[in-house]
Amino acid sequence: MSSVLSAEAFYDAILDDDWFAHLPRMMASHYGARSCNMVWQLPDGAHQIVGQCGHFLPEHMALYAEGFTDKDLWAQRALTPDRVNRAHNCEEFVSADEYENSAFYNEWIRAIGDDTYYCAGMMVQTGWGTGLIGFHKGRSQGGFDQESLDGFSRDVLHIRKLLAVRGRLTVEQIARRTSAEMLDAVAQGVIALNPDGTLVSANAAAEAVLSEGSLLAVRCGRLEVVDPNDALRLSGAIAMAARPRNPSGSTLTLRGGGREGLQVTVLPLAVEGGPRRVTLLLGLGARSDTLARQLRTLFGLTAAEADLAVRLSEGVSPHDIAQARGVNVSTVRSQFKPLYAKMQCSGQLQVASLVQRIRSTGAGLWS
Repeated sequence: MSSVLSAEAFYDAILDDDWFAHLPRMMASHYGARSCNMVWQLPDGAHQIVGQCGHFLPEHMALYAEGFTDKDLWAQRALTPDRVNRAHNCEEFVSADEYENSAFYNEWIRAIGDDTYYCAGMMVQTGWGTGLIGFHKGRSQGGFDQESLDGFSRDVLHIRKLLAVRGRLTVEQIARRTSAEMLDAVAQGVIALNPDGTLVSANAAAEAVLSEGSLLAVRCGRLEVVDPNDALRLSGAIAMAARPRNPSGSTLTLRGGGREGLQVTVLPLAVEGGPRRVTLLLGLGARSDTLARQLRTLFGLTAAEADLAVRLSEGVSPHDIAQARGVNVSTVRSQFKPLYAKMQCSGQLQVASLVQRIRSTGAGLWS
């Protein structure tokens, strides 16, 4: 085992991407390994390569993530309840004969021209997925000595925390990327703003409007309304939506002194544990069959919550909704609280009013 790897090295790598990129190589050297790989299994079963020291090529690791995680005997055997969250010399539960006859060894390791034969590793289980870290040596190098294994065991707590946080960041990055892709798929423009007008995000349709610049534009990171009269009205609508108490939405048409106009719906945007923000919907028009999907995108509703919001906006009573779904009315009412919280409404009437405003904004981007 090489020189001491300090606890600070692990904790610095939690949020420092550059340091984290170097850490697998440092750990491999420290524990006498040739390679170090970190993989995160997402709740849906997909696998993401979190970090590696560079021994395996990126295309080899992509092949592993796509087709060999379930054939990795070392990882699968480490997932048992008595082994998870602990450091292991994988020779303890995968024999040499079993490994040599496995599809993992013959169809991946040998197929890519590698001779990886020994592994020490750990599985970390969390509420947002499972992390895997593996240290490997080639066949000619021999197995891990006790000093290296003892060092690995001493650092287990640090490695567990590192993997757990990095796994959470990976899940959140994928979620943000997925959300952005969902918003870009929406035909109408969606803009998120801070109350002071600074731009947080804009989907592809909104970017097209901002780039055109005849009514709305972004300058120095802030949303700018070209026409002074439009600017005054939109500023007031944003202020109403950003109020700390009883925020409210509204719809207005920006005309810029011309005949053609852009309809904008201004809505409060709930950010759990974060600052208050405002959403602008540019000319959002949604029929009943698409409105529920729009609500799910805008407010993070479940399918049942979005359906409930649409039905309330149509004047359907909770009793009739329950009857149509074939459930007890108490089941429907249990969805009110999370629905109100996500849409920042205080009751059924506010939900219905907000959905009706979104529904009535028009059928196209430009009105």
